[in-house]
Amino acid sequence: MAGTEATSANPSSADGLVSDLGKLQVPDLAQLVWHLAELHGNLASGLATALRQTSLTSDQFRVIAAIADIEAPTMGQLTVRLDLANSSLSRIVDSLEVANLVSRQQKPSDRRRITVTLTTEGENRFRTAIQILDDWQESSHESLAYQLNEKLKNLLSRLALS
Repeated sequence: MAGTEATSANPSSADGLVSDLGKLQVPDLAQLVWHLAELHGNLASGLATALRQTSLTSDQFRVIAAIADIEAPTMGQLTVRLDLANSSLSRIVDSLEVANLVSRQQKPSDRRRITVTLTTEGENRFRTAIQILDDWQESSHESLAYQLNEKLKNLLSRLALS
């Protein structure tokens, strides 16, 4: 008897709503977001795999790249540039310092300000990482072009017509 009540209490099967679900379509913009998230995941995974050859994580590489781009940045400048919490940045810089890839110095004019610079080993590792990532990008280009053309082109054109 309880099973009968559960079946008759289910309005979707009783009212025929289940058959209508197959006619509903997920909006194009939602599909685009899903495809972009999938693409992001694939790219992030590929980046992490390529960087493993340098023993760097993606976050460590981001920090090293920012330090290379800004001459002797302060920790505050890096926090803003990378949009990282102070504690996260400190943890990453600590690991890079232990690996002898960066060094921290107090500014003589203001001892509260700490600057971060790449060591010679850090500069060499950055150059190596750039070469590896250039190779990864070149080898991934064809696959990425296919993914973008097949999935996103169709969705973007449908969105443009909406």
